[in-house]
Amino acid sequence: MRVDELVTDKKILWQCVDSDPEWIGTTISFDIEEKTGKTSIIFRQMNWEEVTTFFRVCNYNWAIFLYSLKQYCEEGEGLPYHKRKF
Repeated sequence: MRVDELVTDKKILWQCVDSDPEWIGTTISFDIEEKTGKTSIIFRQMNWEEVTTFFRVCNYNWAIFLYSLKQYCEEGEGLPYHKRKF
């Protein structure tokens, strides 16, 4: 990944320059916002060339990863891959 934009406590923007062929050229962003003591993160992986099976698998795995990260931040323990029941 190449960091294209970094705004402390606000935004991270990556450009995929080397990975699985379908990822190359995609852009990943995390937009961070704090309101009334709570932080929200908007995640996007953009610029996919087409919707494929690989796209769908990545979409699912990003959701699980971000859910695990949320659990870790809120409860001190994430959801390791080997402990998943789904």
